[in-house]
Amino acid sequence: MSLSMVALGGTRALPNLGFCVAAASGAPLGEAVGPLSYTHELSVGRSPPYRATVNELTQTLSTTAANRTIELVQWADKCARIVPPNLDVQRDCFNLAIAGSGSRTIYDMAKNDGWKRAVHAHSETVITQLAESSPPPRCFVVELREPAARIEAWFKECDWVQKSGTLDEFFEKSMLGDNPHTSERTFPVITYFRNYSGVELPFNGGSVAPADIHKKESLLWGAVQWYKEHGDETQVPGIDVSDVYIDEQIGAPATVDAPLIDCEEKQIVIGFLCAETLVPSFEAFASSAKVGTPITPPTGLQVGVNPVLNLTHYPEPTSKFMLSEQNRRIWNDAFMFDDMALYRHFCLGEVDDALVQQNDAAGGGGAGWMAHGTGKPSL
Repeated sequence: MSLSMVALGGTRALPNLGFCVAAASGAPLGEAVGPLSYTHELSVGRSPPYRATVNELTQTLSTTAANRTIELVQWADKCARIVPPNLDVQRDCFNLAIAGSGSRTIYDMAKNDGWKRAVHAHSETVITQLAESSPPPRCFVVELREPAARIEAWFKECDWVQKSGTLDEFFEKSMLGDNPHTSERTFPVITYFRNYSGVELPFNGGSVAPADIHKKESLLWGAVQWYKEHGDETQVPGIDVSDVYIDEQIGAPATVDAPLIDCEEKQIVIGFLCAETLVPSFEAFASSAKVGTPITPPTGLQVGVNPVLNLTHYPEPTSKFMLSEQNRRIWNDAFMFDDMALYRHFCLGEVDDALVQQNDAAGGGGAGWMAHGTGKPSL
């Protein structure tokens, strides 16, 4: 079976809203590069998106864009395939907690499976675990979800934010404006695998300890600064970010190219788990790791496609709880371009309908996992 796998404190006070109590409960979508369309469908499921070989990718994208995507995907595939010697899943595996992506579900499953390192801590990264745990973990699982959907899930849970208007209004004021929202839902997934200790930063004497990941505005503004200068090196160039506020004294574009953990050197394996098939993918990864069978990542490379949005997962009116296409594009591909590349690669290929149904039946997909501190589902 093919497994669909899958804070840096600023110099001024910024809102860290954290978690809220829940208020209530393709075929390529556009061209391979350039402006993309998100299709809103009432039916569950996605059409098969465009997948490219390396040669097709270099012909479709600029060389620099192809190189960045290829390098990131090759890194992830290598990390997914490694079989650490004498791996004991219960002893050696650690669950990374990506807020808004089903991390509570994965924590519960890891705990029920007897993982001694099972913890639900959004601030723990691969780097912090390798540096601070003795012996260090040799196996990690991480949840992947469309970045915009993570913000939508947060907004859906925050009734007090909803009273101030629509998600788009909040996003344009608090994410594109001068007071960025820096909750756990805005942690880029890729930061969990980058080592910032040698990167020049505008605080802490030019460097940052691996565990210091609470200055997320430096990452967010840094990513947009980098995109303004290097957008043609991403899968989706040409997004207008001219109206996005950036504090260039705090933004740290160098973080975009901070080195990724060398899984081969450290002999660690990473299971990339997609939100759409979270439960069965976790079970398949754990089973494979226990018997020492390597995972087979998706073949080919994903090029600039987007998920089909299922309107049944949004409260009414959907215009209040859903990001506009423009804002979705800015967040996914200008703020979170590396996260989106990983999500496209692992999660937007051929969808195993049986896995999706199994996941939904187990309460792990779509709106299936529970919001923090509530008995209500979180989108």
